[in-house]
Amino acid sequence: MAVVENSNGEVLLLQEGKEGIRDTWDLPGGSLDRGESITECVVRELEEEAGLEGQVEGLVVVMRETNNDGQDVLVFAFELSCEQTDVDVDGEEILDYRWVEPQEALDMNLRLDNRQDVIQAFQGNQVVDHSVLHDNLRPE
Repeated sequence: MAVVENSNGEVLLLQEGKEGIRDTWDLPGGSLDRGESITECVVRELEEEAGLEGQVEGLVVVMRETNNDGQDVLVFAFELSCEQTDVDVDGEEILDYRWVEPQEALDMNLRLDNRQDVIQAFQGNQVVDHSVLHDNLRPE
């Protein structure tokens, strides 16, 4: 999961288009592909969902959640920086996007309540430098 902040201090939220979560808002992110590191995954998902090229800056939080198949999974939320902020969504999987103040994001129809925890951790400057990650988890 990616927390991306623009130069105005706003974070990027994407409006979901998938059945069952349609019209909810979420941070960019998705599932790990085979052989991919977690940092490669979050960079790829940001590009696929928002058309942005990002660089991992740090780890915001690690949490457990139940996925759509009812399985418990670990979710890693990273802060990413982007030089560009011109978002491009496909209109199907992702319907729309918004750059919003973190406090405003807390009041939106978020996909899961734990997204509030991610935004609050980011807002509270609780980001951990990625050097604490094991070598196979760090960005190259």
